[in-house]
Amino acid sequence: MTNIYVLETSPRDTSLSAELAQTFIAAFQETDKSATVTTRRLRDTALLSLEEGDISALRTQDGATTAQQEQAIALSDELITELEAADMVVIAAPFHNFTMTALMRQWLDYVVRPGKSFGYSADGPKGLLQDKPVIILSTRGGNYRPSAQDSLHPADFQTGYLRHIFGFMGLRSLSFIAANGMDMGPEAREAGLTEAKAEIDAVVSTLSHHLAPAA
Repeated sequence: MTNIYVLETSPRDTSLSAELAQTFIAAFQETDKSATVTTRRLRDTALLSLEEGDISALRTQDGATTAQQEQAIALSDELITELEAADMVVIAAPFHNFTMTALMRQWLDYVVRPGKSFGYSADGPKGLLQDKPVIILSTRGGNYRPSAQDSLHPADFQTGYLRHIFGFMGLRSLSFIAANGMDMGPEAREAGLTEAKAEIDAVVSTLSHHLAPAA
């Protein structure tokens, strides 16, 4: 049985990225019908902007803490535990201002935490989370396809950043699936969705061999 953790990062009640995430999950459940799904919708989560004292409390937890700091610590613990409990993470990640949504940026402030998701050693920083597949479904208004294989579009600041920050926590098995051209008219939108769904099928096929349920 595969435990799938879905993270919806759009501020909208209905979003195309969330629909793509559901398409991915449905395709994966065809290969693993016992797979379970837990969903975290950031628009429904009280992600307060962290102030100086909150950041210190999350980093050290030394000394007295305020009620707000205790709330930040409890939410951070909860969000990190959700990541740790998953066998696979599926992130619905709209491409906002060439990177990510403000909600996702706030979520990262809660989960990228010393002593919990990363640490330091004599050799430098070390991710503390066990590696697992992380599928990022990115919906993009324009066309940000790379011009060459193994390269990124110059305006794509989402892919490289997320690859680095998740790797910093120990999560290095990332797959990026992008639906380009969502705001460029019906033909471009359809072409972008068709391309993304083909990538979903390819990623699911690969994962089904690595996360196949026990006989």
